[in-house]
Amino acid sequence: MCEEHKNECIEFVCKDCKKLICQKCCIVYHRKCSSVVTIESELTEIKTKLMTKRKSLLTDEQTRKDRVREQKLRLTEVSESSSELESLIRSSCDMAREKIKQKENTLINKLKEATEIHLGQLKADIKAGEMAAQMYHQGVELIDKGLETECQVDIYRMCQWFEEERLEEAVLNEAVDKIIFEQDTDKLVNILETLPLGDIEVVYKGNEMLGDGVFDVKGTPVLHDTLPSHKALLAPLDVMVMVVNNIHTLVVLDYGDKNLKSFYTRKNKACQSNLHVGGRPFNIAKLSHNQVIVSVVDERKLVTVRVTPDLAHLSTIKTSKYYYGLTALTSSTLAAGSRSPPCVDIIGMTGNVLSSLVPMENGVPLVNMPCFLSTMKTGNILVSDEGTSRILCLTPEGDVLFNLTHTGNEMFQLPLGITSTSSGDILVADHNSHRIIHITESGDFVRNILTSKQGINYPRGICVDTRGRLYICHRTEGTIKVFSSKP
Repeated sequence: MCEEHKNECIEFVCKDCKKLICQKCCIVYHRKCSSVVTIESELTEIKTKLMTKRKSLLTDEQTRKDRVREQKLRLTEVSESSSELESLIRSSCDMAREKIKQKENTLINKLKEATEIHLGQLKADIKAGEMAAQMYHQGVELIDKGLETECQVDIYRMCQWFEEERLEEAVLNEAVDKIIFEQDTDKLVNILETLPLGDIEVVYKGNEMLGDGVFDVKGTPVLHDTLPSHKALLAPLDVMVMVVNNIHTLVVLDYGDKNLKSFYTRKNKACQSNLHVGGRPFNIAKLSHNQVIVSVVDERKLVTVRVTPDLAHLSTIKTSKYYYGLTALTSSTLAAGSRSPPCVDIIGMTGNVLSSLVPMENGVPLVNMPCFLSTMKTGNILVSDEGTSRILCLTPEGDVLFNLTHTGNEMFQLPLGITSTSSGDILVADHNSHRIIHITESGDFVRNILTSKQGINYPRGICVDTRGRLYICHRTEGTIKVFSSKP
């Protein structure tokens, strides 16, 4: 029955108002409506819609059940996987402990051998001393007896004999003075801090916060932000973006005050951390999800830093050369660009040179000052060489995959920052031409993605974050400009 007209049955539908009504409602309220029909005439269509909806709900129900079943299977798989990973971690640590135990046994055996020699020498020295003391005592007794005699000749001869004879002790050659244990505690702590036992990486799937890390090189870059919002940078050279404890963190190398700086937001508050690295810092490379390494060119050293997102010094690695460009190849090897001599070295985490790459063409070296390096997803090394104004792609063995000195009809004018996206595309900051260049994975020029028209002004270090945003250092402005890409 109609709620307003209590004695009237609901028989009609006003399709304009989408309302069930009675005959009086039609006359009083819906005279101007263009589509008032009986419920009966709509019944077939309504039933069809409900059946379609029912089918859709059944499909959704089955999909959700299948998803729950998959998640239950994943629950078991994750538990088993965690147990396997725990076993691998324990195995890795057991191996390290076994090596340390072997080193311990070697040191103790050397100590025992040295102690045995030292004790033997001390015992021999004691024995010789006792014998010498006995000889001296006998000499005293002999003199006493001689003095008691009244024979002047005997006294004279005894005195003459003592003047000619020398009672000397035996002296050991190369006698051990003491045994010491030489230990560089700082070096030991640094090695243990950077011990490559492995790391736990969390791989996100479909996480909107992290994104897929793909910068749309075919789209139109749009200025998203200019960082930092306050004057906290003097001369930014290189930049790295990390997600640490679910906090997006901007890590910047500031040449102006020789500091590594991190910028992040915690509890809606802008935060900053500074770490003085000394000397002339030049490049940042990512070692793991929460560790970076910095090249300090004029002090021949590399500095490893933990990002929490605050910055904490981990270790200082002394190197034999002045390294500029830096990129991580694996968790325990780096590629580093040297100016003197010009080369790209593959080095270990203790600074030891594993191999030197000196790419040549017709007997002419292709690198002169490899200032920026980047590792591609294929494991090959991108080299941005300031000295020869060229871009190289090298295999870890030193083979040249491509060699670029120009883009289209335009020569490079001091290429610096270089990075590759997760799709394999290469982006280069050409400093003096004020542009960001897009190159394919095989080394073909595509286009200038950004130019001075979009505010690019002497660009240096660049990187792409996990959200697919492009960060560009502008040293002269003291800013990091952030671009997102629209299709």
